[in-house]
Amino acid sequence: HGPLVMVGEESQTKQKWALLSIICVFVFVGLPLWWKTTEVYRSPLPYNEIQLLQYHPVPPLISITVKIINLVDNEHKIPTAIKPESKNVQMTDYNIDIQCNPEFVLIDNQMKEELRNDLNTNPNTDLSSYPLLSTSMGHYIVFLVENGSLPDITESNRVLYSSQRHVIIEMTEDINSNHKHLLTVVSQLCGTERMHSLLTGTLGHEKKTDNQNMRRIKVSPGYQITLTLINPDPSIMDVQWNIQEATQSMLLPFLQNEGISKIGNFTISSQIFYYTDVHLKPLYSKNHKSYVVKANELPAMISSVEAKLGSHVSQWPSLNFIVYVPKPSEYPLYIIQNKGQESPVTAFLVQQWGGVIFYNPSTPHNSSHVDVVMEDVMVIVVKQLKLLMGFQEDENIEYCVNNQYCVPKWEVDHILLERAVESVFIATSSLISLTNLLDDVRNMVISDHIQQEVVTSLNQIHQFREYVNKSLWNTAYNAAQLALHHAGMLYTFHCSCQLVYQFFLL
Repeated sequence: HGPLVMVGEESQTKQKWALLSIICVFVFVGLPLWWKTTEVYRSPLPYNEIQLLQYHPVPPLISITVKIINLVDNEHKIPTAIKPESKNVQMTDYNIDIQCNPEFVLIDNQMKEELRNDLNTNPNTDLSSYPLLSTSMGHYIVFLVENGSLPDITESNRVLYSSQRHVIIEMTEDINSNHKHLLTVVSQLCGTERMHSLLTGTLGHEKKTDNQNMRRIKVSPGYQITLTLINPDPSIMDVQWNIQEATQSMLLPFLQNEGISKIGNFTISSQIFYYTDVHLKPLYSKNHKSYVVKANELPAMISSVEAKLGSHVSQWPSLNFIVYVPKPSEYPLYIIQNKGQESPVTAFLVQQWGGVIFYNPSTPHNSSHVDVVMEDVMVIVVKQLKLLMGFQEDENIEYCVNNQYCVPKWEVDHILLERAVESVFIATSSLISLTNLLDDVRNMVISDHIQQEVVTSLNQIHQFREYVNKSLWNTAYNAAQLALHHAGMLYTFHCSCQLVYQFFLL
């Protein structure tokens, strides 16, 4: 019996070692292999650095500089110092100061005489030949000249805004009046009020109640401009418009302006609608001797044609401009306010959407052939487009070039500054929202492409802050656009978009 007992114990020992080997293989080989083959790939992201952006999305100080140069011999009529009002945006965790910094610059008599001659010859003169007077986005110049040096402006205004980045002010014998004019112009050039309105509205602690912010188009890499001609009854009207030539000669030069082209890529298309019911019921007014529609009836017209405009075919926001030729039975057609006063123009603007023009032909409407005068139409289209971009409508400002297509550089700068700040806010919000989502949903894949876009956008936001601190607004604007572009690319990857969509469905 002894050998049998030894064989049984040896068999049990082998079984124990075999079981232990299986357990070791499962624990040290199987589990790691299973974990490695089933884990979700998540490329590391700078979560903490992104979360810090919400406390300081833009630098705490936004500064605009204005150089003031005296070209007047009698210095007793010149204000010695001005202090424009600064604006402060108070938030929960931080404040943003918007400052306008004027500085008086002394020049020698020779340069003073040269500037007088150049400005008298051409108020829009390019100052690049004067190294001391170089201007750029966020840096402007005010020239003080003798009274009567600007014969082409109204006597009450005495201020001439150039199409460059400088303004000319006539000085009188009244130093208090001179101080008032200088303070107003400097504040206008700095645009502190506009920036304050944008920041308070963008950060969400105050509502955008001013018309400019409400009608301004949202920041986008591009825009689709669609020009539409509506002929309600082609059986009795043959309406023709030379849209191609008008676009090439009038609209494109405006959009290809150095400053305007930075706002975005513009794509232009045109179309003609026939037999389109615009759901308007004009009434004949004996007082106006014309057919009229009330302003509160115009939204019905937009609703009736919007579905046919094809705005959905573009990935970019659409700007629609409609030219409506009234029927002979409704000619001429005008817009009146609800109080009964006639609108000064036969057109109306739709905030962040476009505009509509009622085209009343100058030729007798009993003629079946109507040729649209494109210059009359394009002047209104460009004006409406400028308002949608954010240009101010200030009749008190007199420009050196009284041209609807004139685009002053200093005013374009204001729009680009606003868009730069807004772009950074959008990019910051996109990064914070995405990283919060990725942190909550642990089984969501984070590819190397997503990591690269997040890091690039974050680096551009940091560069934007550095450039703003140095008042390098041109490069700051480029950095803001790149930050927005890369932040937007995060939602173009199919896998991440699908997972985000499913998460919000759940």
